[in-house]
Amino acid sequence: MESSPPTSDGKVSRATMRFVDPLRLATALAAALTIVGLQLWVLQPARAATFSAGLVFDAAAIALWWSLCEVVAVKARRAGLLFYPLLALFCVQIFAHTWFFDVAIERRLTLLDLRWSGLLHFFSVALPARGSLSLVLLFATIAGAAVLAARWLGHVSVRVAVPTAVLFGLAMAWLSSSASRVTSPLYDGALELAQLVWLPRVEAAHAPPSRALLDELDQSAVTLGGGRGEGVARYKKVFVLVMETMTARNFERESALLPRQTFVHSGRPHVQEFTRYFPNNQDSRTGMLDMLFSRLVPYEAYDDVGYAQYERLATQPSLVDRMRELGYATAFAASQTTLEEVVSDLSWSETLHLRAADLATAKGKGQLCFTPDEYEQSCEDLVLLPAVLDFVERHERAFVYQEFIWGHAAEYNEASGKSNAAYYSAYVDALLRELQRRGLADDTLIALTSDHGFRDKGQQSDLEVYRVPLLFYAPDLRPQRETGLFSHTDLGSLLIERLLPGVPRARAHALAMIVGPTGHGNLFVVESSGGHVLLRNRAGIDLLISQRGPLQHSPGALLTLFRTYRANFSKRLSAASATH
Repeated sequence: MESSPPTSDGKVSRATMRFVDPLRLATALAAALTIVGLQLWVLQPARAATFSAGLVFDAAAIALWWSLCEVVAVKARRAGLLFYPLLALFCVQIFAHTWFFDVAIERRLTLLDLRWSGLLHFFSVALPARGSLSLVLLFATIAGAAVLAARWLGHVSVRVAVPTAVLFGLAMAWLSSSASRVTSPLYDGALELAQLVWLPRVEAAHAPPSRALLDELDQSAVTLGGGRGEGVARYKKVFVLVMETMTARNFERESALLPRQTFVHSGRPHVQEFTRYFPNNQDSRTGMLDMLFSRLVPYEAYDDVGYAQYERLATQPSLVDRMRELGYATAFAASQTTLEEVVSDLSWSETLHLRAADLATAKGKGQLCFTPDEYEQSCEDLVLLPAVLDFVERHERAFVYQEFIWGHAAEYNEASGKSNAAYYSAYVDALLRELQRRGLADDTLIALTSDHGFRDKGQQSDLEVYRVPLLFYAPDLRPQRETGLFSHTDLGSLLIERLLPGVPRARAHALAMIVGPTGHGNLFVVESSGGHVLLRNRAGIDLLISQRGPLQHSPGALLTLFRTYRANFSKRLSAASATH
């Protein structure tokens, strides 16, 4: 709203002042206040300290965005076309971050992670019906409050409002960013945009990688070649127990607090431990595929491109096939109703999981069962132990690969007061106790590991968020600590090495590569020297996030190694799929 020039005394009359668009201002205020209410409702005031810095930054971002649009509106009357769509996107991000708070502060996805397939998955699969309704109510509340408040904000001067909002936004942004942890997707997005400007870029090296380095990432020929059933396998009952998101550091810390009679302590005289053992992916799906196929899966776990590759991978020999060659009946076990298909669809003799009746029975006995996601109904792993024991008792030689459910959701820890290491150790104690009662314990080998490390986006430069436990236990094993560099691609070789003492020993590697978590664009490489580097692809640009310790290979050479391996991986799978 503008009028005639100043009056003769030099003052600007009320008619000549420009006022803000009342609906835009009301919408910005309504969005900020509604988001505060949403977070207090979902997260509860008791957790305010956890999300307060993020909430302050969200308010700052909305204030600065509104200010920018008001400045644009001085020259362009259609500033609303700029303001409303991005504000809506801000609100959806904050809503999703709040609804899935514990997972969201770990994965920390931003606008730079946005893909249409990801949006479709979020609204069609991840978000439950009550979540969709809550999102609609969020927007309805913002719109209703904005319409009601707009009539009271029609005479706010741009010259007063915009500088005030800018100062408020900058002050709040500075205040929140000084906190030790800012739980806001808008903050993470701003940080990543800044990284695109200030972080060094990595150019892939032109020289092709050596054959030896490519072979470091694929041990399938060594492990799964077949036709090498040298003698009779040493143990009749073999278990691979896969913990959820358990780093070696956390396992050691939590185990130190447990009584001396629990497995993590009492089993030590018969444990062989690998102290520099790493996953190859930072997600459960691909972590299990790495173990079972003895090769790095060079794709993030939960995207459409990767899923097509996993389906092709299923046509290749796996550890499941190798164990069947050695005379074992094989089972994939998980204490939930719906199994991970790309794993459960392999050539298992049986899959062991829960059905609706099992859930009802477990709840009736007071065992813990939860539905942390719409598509995951699960119970604590001890619920499935009778089925596991029945399987191994029915088969003279039995191989069980069990994905632990405990740890998938914090509800289990909160309801029981137990740490993950306490529960996992108790599960192994219960398993060994039952095997002993059946006279099977002396013929048993147990491998205990984790699917991946800790996925907090802000900690992916730390080596310890990747290092995971690997313990082999059998009553006749001698204690051993292996300090060479190994990864999930070696699990099959290390397992078979203990079953068939005549096979060649698995050799430590020069490097290990870790992909993910999904949406991060991360590639982490650790070398045997201890040096490690984190690369991240953002908007098609490869950035050097961190580099620590001496590296035998430059970041550009490691990037070329990964891309060459990925191209070869896809080419081999496509050819194999065509002839399958």
